[in-house]
Amino acid sequence: MDMLEERVMDWLVQNQGAFVAPQYHLYGGASADRKPWAVPDFVALDFKKKVVFVVEVSAADQTGGLLENVRNREDRWFQKLRAQLQTAEISDDIWQFKVLLFLRKKEAETFRKRFADVGDVIIRSLEEIANYWEWDWPSEKAAKEVAGKEH
Repeated sequence: MDMLEERVMDWLVQNQGAFVAPQYHLYGGASADRKPWAVPDFVALDFKKKVVFVVEVSAADQTGGLLENVRNREDRWFQKLRAQLQTAEISDDIWQFKVLLFLRKKEAETFRKRFADVGDVIIRSLEEIANYWEWDWPSEKAAKEVAGKEH
């Protein structure tokens, strides 16, 4: 798990009613070798609201593959996850399935436009929870003023 995924996991577990499983293996059917069909960064279960979230985290500025997965979310993730959780008697037909994405601000804006009228895709920017690449460095003048006030 990388640093951004750790930060997202910290954010996810702030919901006291949630269970979070990192690198959850989704299987595509009866396979002798049991290779996973997909491995989302997280699967989060909100027991209070009866919602299952497929969570993906990406700091990439090229997200075409992720975009395709989100477009095909029912086949890519939801069907398999629904079957696994119902077989394990964790969820039932009442549970909703949603995608929760954590992306760089620019990519988050692009995804929000593409999925604006879709209720099962939620997009958050990484900057909302962890500001890594947009640090507001003080100007040289401001730094000197601060340094002068300390003495």
